Amino acid sequence: MLVDINCWQLIGMKLPAGTFLNVTAVVPPQGITATSPDTPTNNAVGCVNFVTSEGVAALYSLACSTIGIISNFVPYYLIELFIFAKIQNKMKVLTVITSYNRKKSLLNLLQKLEKQPTDVVIYDDNSDFKLNIPQFKQFKHNYGKEYLWLKFKKIFNELPKSYDYYIILPDDIDIGNNFVKSAVNSWENLTDKEKICLSLLTDGRINKPNWTAFKPLIKSNYVQTQWQDFCFICEKEFFTVDIQQISLQRWQVIGKSLNIELGSGLGGQISRYWNDKGRTMYHTKKSLVKHLKGVSKMNPHERLINPLND
Repeated sequence: MLVDINCWQLIGMKLPAGTFLNVTAVVPPQGITATSPDTPTNNAVGCVNFVTSEGVAALYSLACSTIGIISNFVPYYLIELFIFAKIQNKMKVLTVITSYNRKKSLLNLLQKLEKQPTDVVIYDDNSDFKLNIPQFKQFKHNYGKEYLWLKFKKIFNELPKSYDYYIILPDDIDIGNNFVKSAVNSWENLTDKEKICLSLLTDGRINKPNWTAFKPLIKSNYVQTQWQDFCFICEKEFFTVDIQQISLQRWQVIGKSLNIELGSGLGGQISRYWNDKGRTMYHTKKSLVKHLKGVSKMNPHERLINPLND
């Protein structure tokens, strides 16, 4: 749960474990003398984020026990300093972007994420360009859709497992300035103990079963769909999925004999895996991202017939 609040409102507040606070530091209320040189002297001078690690506990009591003074006489500025001292405990989010030959949209996405509370890593499928940043990891060859299963197997194994939340995004979507916060909020507010992922790109596909026999079920601001398509938020457990090799016969034999364009098959494989495990997969009722118009690198003919965002 994300909460916007200024630091003086925290006095005496009871906060459940895991509350993610966006704390704005402001000058003390009228009549309070701030003697610390580190106390802000201007309104809204900046924001800090941290997660309460205690159970249901009053933050001011936690501050008191830390700085060793009586709770009824805790100066406001000392609590403010305590908040700043807890910065290292902030909620950690990693946004994972998969990219291929869409430099303009990738740069736009990185620019939007730059000022949001998330680390970023890009896994590039051997595009004809490179970005000179440490977050850009380029594969030595192009996996395409025929070996997408192998690419994501490598990515899921390689990802650091030290983050609280992971957001998986393709490079051809656009996001808002508060996207990460909205995604985390949506995930936290989804009170289903069996949830394994929450898709953030919502389009017409949510209106019927896709890859599993599950009939979509609307639940407040969510739609339980039991499938995902690599644009979602999750926790590290998701990456324990057992990805299996997808035979080339899918395209060389089945696709050709039916004269149809088949996708990678990986979205369906992963969706069925978690569905069979009894885990739940949702979409936000309202899409949190916008799919950019353009020729699909994976399924160009299918996207002309069934464009996303519809």
